[in-house]
Amino acid sequence: AFTALILYGYYRVISISYAGIYFNTFDLIVTLVVFGLLSFSFLSGLKGTFVFIMSFFMIITGSTVNPVARGLAPLYNKTLSVAVKSINDEEAGTWATTDSIITSNFLIAQGVKVFNGVHNYPDLKLWKTFDIEGQYEDIYNRYAHVLVTINEQETSFNLLQQDTIEFSVSLQDFYKTGIKYVVTPRDLSGLSPDKGSFKELWHSAKDNLYIFKFIE
Repeated sequence: AFTALILYGYYRVISISYAGIYFNTFDLIVTLVVFGLLSFSFLSGLKGTFVFIMSFFMIITGSTVNPVARGLAPLYNKTLSVAVKSINDEEAGTWATTDSIITSNFLIAQGVKVFNGVHNYPDLKLWKTFDIEGQYEDIYNRYAHVLVTINEQETSFNLLQQDTIEFSVSLQDFYKTGIKYVVTPRDLSGLSPDKGSFKELWHSAKDNLYIFKFIE
């Protein structure tokens, strides 16, 4: 029973955190089975079984990783990298990613100006543009990974975890962000923001990513 409780807790941690984006259904099942066997053998005092499972799992997972890497090709030769550089070289602007904090860090590595990502210090002047009365100040006034989402209702801030906030910007307020380019897994072409429109510049079906330009 205690093992089942631990497994449920482990599943909840994965499902509500960004670790969940790395797991498909098969990966999640395998991980839960292995973790369950480890927990059961440890709690039951089966030291030999625990060591065997742990060693086997470490060898299998470790042997599939190449420990030697050369160059920066994984950063600069991807199709998204090439598209971002080409677009920004032609007309530089502020970039943002929606529905992902990982992609925003990838953009930062490309050397472009990025709206979200990691904010070591809160940009209070920026945030108060969307929160005049300071209703959400206790959420955004912190070191934070900033996740941007676009909604068709009202702009809001949500605390996802202690160092991660969601800036859910409405279509009516989007023009206030100063964002020119959006990298997103969503097709924004059907949305109608105030004082502008979204124009598709690039799409990768393989990566399920779009680049849209916000045209005022």
